[in-house]
Amino acid sequence: METKTKLRWATLGVGVIGHQLADAMQALGGNLYAVGNRTHEKAVAFAKEYGIGKVYDHPEDMFADPDVDIVYISTPHNTHIKYLRQAPAAGKHVICEKPLTGYFGQPGSPNSGQTPKREMYIQVLRNLEEIRQAAQKAGKLVMYAENYIYATP
Repeated sequence: METKTKLRWATLGVGVIGHQLADAMQALGGNLYAVGNRTHEKAVAFAKEYGIGKVYDHPEDMFADPDVDIVYISTPHNTHIKYLRQAPAAGKHVICEKPLTGYFGQPGSPNSGQTPKREMYIQVLRNLEEIRQAAQKAGKLVMYAENYIYATP
């Protein structure tokens, strides 16, 4: 007889995608284990709405929780690469919402929007390689969520 392991999911971000994830989990008879968001009040309201027991104000605290198995990242795009480095290194599997990575300019740069596309593409390739290496080193999966989110069952 096959034994199924129940994995504990946490969502980082409580926007539209976070709600879709929570709704889907409940429709399948499950629930999210934890939620994290940059705005504490929004995370608390989300947790209350979905009956989630743990709320994190800092992603690093979520990543450090040994009871979290999978982190779903649906935060602002420019934060994805940071969390894609940290979560696998902390022993978490990751599903990341689109875009997985991108080039968003250097923080504080007055010339954003003027970077040549070739330079942007090279940075994206570097980011992808960094994500691949982080996942491989940790022995964790990093998955991309865009492809089937709006597909019918």
